[in-house]
Amino acid sequence: MNLVRVSSFVGVVVAVAACSVTAAGPDGGFGGSSGSGSSSGSSSGSSSGGSSGGSSGLGSSSGSSSSGSSSGSSSGSSSGSSSGSSSGSSSGSSSGGSADGSTVDSTAGDGGGGTCSAGAAYTAATWTKVVEHQGVCTTSAVTAFETACGDNSTATTCNTWLTASTAGADGGGGTACGNCILPPNAAGTGGGSFVTFDSMGNGYFGPNYPGCIQLLDKTNGTACAGAYYNLFSCLGLECNACTGTAGDGTSQDPAACENADVATGGICASYLSPYQTGCATDNADGGVADQCSPGGGTTQDPDWTYILKLICGT
Repeated sequence: MNLVRVSSFVGVVVAVAACSVTAAGPDGGFGGSSGSGSSSGSSSGSSSGGSSGGSSGLGSSSGSSSSGSSSGSSSGSSSGSSSGSSSGSSSGSSSGGSADGSTVDSTAGDGGGGTCSAGAAYTAATWTKVVEHQGVCTTSAVTAFETACGDNSTATTCNTWLTASTAGADGGGGTACGNCILPPNAAGTGGGSFVTFDSMGNGYFGPNYPGCIQLLDKTNGTACAGAYYNLFSCLGLECNACTGTAGDGTSQDPAACENADVATGGICASYLSPYQTGCATDNADGGVADQCSPGGGTTQDPDWTYILKLICGT
């Protein structure tokens, strides 16, 4: 999956540089096992394609590309990271691990998050329910978005789409479909994208897996979506800016960062159990999380297609 990174929140579209990141499904998992299961927001890098990862578990992203623009207030972090951005914010979900998050070692480490953890305070946010079938995206519009920002895109093509299709600092209002895929407030909840932010305010977007779960599971979906949002928003805040590769064993290893931050005493540890409990049914084999990730953790365009049709289509 190609993530897009914003370098500021003053609403200015900036130059972009792409790099490869891993794909992910919505159902948990941190590091180890068959995927990278980590989150890293490195702004360097060159290529823009490529998906990897094992099962459909979500760890977070192991790379990034920079682009876009954004604005908005901070939400979910007392350190100034924002969860309210406009066009070009991006989020990072990614690969790895088991479907139920069981590969995370919550007893590993000292809770400090490793060298690259931001150590920023995270403030839990209340989940904003997604509205389904908003009827603003045609099949061809979704395909155009995936061509621009999906599995085989480049930073240039995605930045061009963001500028043309989403409301932003260029003064344009975007399109109804573009602003559903990535809403102007981009709070990580209400549109077709799930948005997270690192401690420097750089944003990352990917398919809105928690929104999909909320819509398909009428009984427990809202609770799962809220727990998902807070866990991965916290981990994004702490670890998206790690510049290493998941599992590389360096001080910038994003997988180690995530594992440490959910370990006992870690900054995000308090959000792990609610996620594992609240999403247990949805993350089970054949559960709603599998339905929301038809790409199976190896490619993300099918996930975008399914989720954007559910939220922004008819």
